[in-house]
Amino acid sequence: MSGTPSAALKGVADAESDDSAAGTKPAIVLDHIVKTYASEPKQGRNPRAVDDLSLTIEPGEFFTLLGPSGCGKTTTLRSIAGLETPDSGEISLAGRTVYGSSAGINVPSNKRGIGMVFQSYAIWPHMSVFENVAFPLRVRGRESRSSAAELRTAVHQALETVELDAYAKRSATQLSGGQQQRLALARAMVAQPEIMLLDEPLSNLDAKLRDTMRVELKRLQAESDFTAVYVTHDQTEALAMSTRIAVMQAGVIQQIGAPREIYEHPANAFVAGFIGRTNFVEAEVLQSPQPGVSTHLVQSALGVPLPARSATPTPAGTAVTLCVRPENIRLTAPAEQTTAHSMTGRVLSAQFLGELTEYTVCVNDTALLVRAEADVRFSRESTVTVAFAADATWLLPR
Repeated sequence: MSGTPSAALKGVADAESDDSAAGTKPAIVLDHIVKTYASEPKQGRNPRAVDDLSLTIEPGEFFTLLGPSGCGKTTTLRSIAGLETPDSGEISLAGRTVYGSSAGINVPSNKRGIGMVFQSYAIWPHMSVFENVAFPLRVRGRESRSSAAELRTAVHQALETVELDAYAKRSATQLSGGQQQRLALARAMVAQPEIMLLDEPLSNLDAKLRDTMRVELKRLQAESDFTAVYVTHDQTEALAMSTRIAVMQAGVIQQIGAPREIYEHPANAFVAGFIGRTNFVEAEVLQSPQPGVSTHLVQSALGVPLPARSATPTPAGTAVTLCVRPENIRLTAPAEQTTAHSMTGRVLSAQFLGELTEYTVCVNDTALLVRAEADVRFSRESTVTVAFAADATWLLPR
């Protein structure tokens, strides 16, 4: 597929070179990590769970590994933690190599200085809230074990941070789902790790509590200033919480960038389709932009020429795919605000969703998904004028 991951990662590589030159130490560096589970590839699937993956995460980032099930995101996280051993490559944490296939280095998980929160929380049901948080400090080696006073202080500070200090004596099984999630965070934070690994920690919560805990988790990360690596398949979580996102497919990073960059300027059709909902329209470039300009003119399956932007110039005559988000399409009555790029459509369906209405509109035999404010009202079979928001159409290689 064109719109290659390597092109999407070029800016990341440049940024990493600048950081190295400045003498700063990245929090995490993964260099050409490979991990294979299956001895023989399944038909049509990459046998590598992680396929030559390289990335750099800076101190204090909230970095999310995002992708569908089986894309390699959890394997990558577990490799950082030392719970999986890659086949090859190198992993370093704050400048210290913790795994290196060529040098034969593989530092055990408990000596990597990380905290980890699992999807299941892994709360000890026979222990109190206090003892759950104290457990990592009690099992430390003799040389780093805390005194009883130091342990009590550290545990209460961790519980205060997640607002559970009042529940210290309560059995862990008497906590709600959200409280158990915060308990797991406190246990991971009690040893004050500089790196926190979180494997879909909100997936077992109901939708409303998940929204609340997203805000809470981001607050904790900002206040404690640890580097977070977060695994999820939930695009909303990734967009809301992340400093940067790495979108993965079949063991390969497709794009790394800030949430808005990835949402508005996807590197390829997979990223565009996985991050939120979008419309794809086949087109051909009529006019390539002048130097320094990113807007092309394309002839689309919608029947009218449309302006579209892209990351790199595309020659005239090139077959492309247009990507436009549903919220960037405007519907008006036929007599209102027509332009050279307006189209006539017919409403196929309308679903009222509270704060917005979701329409399916047919334009020149092509169905478009449109999200409009709730006060925009059109009934089924209505004729409407369809227009794309300025600079909202993104051009992808086909």
